[in-house]
Amino acid sequence: MIAHCRGILWIGGSKFLEENPVESWSLTDYLIFSTSLSTRLAVEFVILFFVLSGFSIAYSLKRNSHSISFYKKRLIRIYPPYLLALVWAGIVFIITQSMHPDFYSGTYATPTFERYRQMLSFFELETILGNLLYLPSSGFIVQFWSLSHEVIFYALAPLLILNKYWYYRVSLFLFLLYITFKNAIPFEDSILTQFIGVYNFYFCIGMLLFDNFSKGSDLIRRIRKIPALLLTGLVLLCTYGINFMMESETLWSFIPAGITGCLLILIFLTFKIKIKWLINLGRHSYSLYITHFASIILFHSIYYSIVPKESLPYIDRFYVFFLAIPFCLVVSYLFYHLIEKKTKDLLSKIRLKT
Repeated sequence: MIAHCRGILWIGGSKFLEENPVESWSLTDYLIFSTSLSTRLAVEFVILFFVLSGFSIAYSLKRNSHSISFYKKRLIRIYPPYLLALVWAGIVFIITQSMHPDFYSGTYATPTFERYRQMLSFFELETILGNLLYLPSSGFIVQFWSLSHEVIFYALAPLLILNKYWYYRVSLFLFLLYITFKNAIPFEDSILTQFIGVYNFYFCIGMLLFDNFSKGSDLIRRIRKIPALLLTGLVLLCTYGINFMMESETLWSFIPAGITGCLLILIFLTFKIKIKWLINLGRHSYSLYITHFASIILFHSIYYSIVPKESLPYIDRFYVFFLAIPFCLVVSYLFYHLIEKKTKDLLSKIRLKT
């Protein structure tokens, strides 16, 4: 969310460097640029989440091995809020188009305004059907690309646990095959190819970690908490380093991100670390995930309704993206209590019956 706030609501590092040569920087400029760089790992943290998802689904399937029940609970848990998040994106589209029709005209050639233009097909039948089937379009629901991979994994998970021995080995083989022959693989950018060759590997790591948790926990306990946390910080720095060196997220920055996920799971569970405010935030993290991008766009339009439009198409006030963070949190909090919590309450009733 923070990475998307910065990406939509700030001029961006390249443009900042173009307009502010390094030799003219003040201490404030250094602080701004370093803070911006710290938000670079948006996709890498999705990888971390895939590891966590693999771990938690393995736990869920151990408690409930019946496929039909598992699918039913997953469907209730994620699909109704997802549908309402699509509605939220559509509402933001209607509001912002009414506020700023020029934002959709192609006048401003920046990634932010490209998201506006991508929404022009949002209410077309083909786009609606794709969105309903977890083949999301871009625009204000661009973050849903990762949910597509989650859903594929959910669909396969009850089958994969039937023979984990082969699942782990085939996943490793397919991952190595992909990174070795990436440029020669047909349909390399398709959702299915990306899942099989890249993202499934991190779900697999999460499941493998669950199956070997006691061994990993014993190792972390021997290392001790502070050294283990320092090790995690070092691996995270490697993730940043690879991202900086490659100038973007790559298969190579995903690997230390996945290791970071494993270390955090082991450390937090082994030493029973509980951070109350994060736990509270975590309760509506799914609502935050599915609503935040549209919320940022709405904030962007509201901003340009308040300040003079002479600054278009770039926002060079660095503090603006920080203001969008509580805005997104409030929207997700309301969405959680109005929508998501009702699905969780329904699941609780189902679990009590079973």
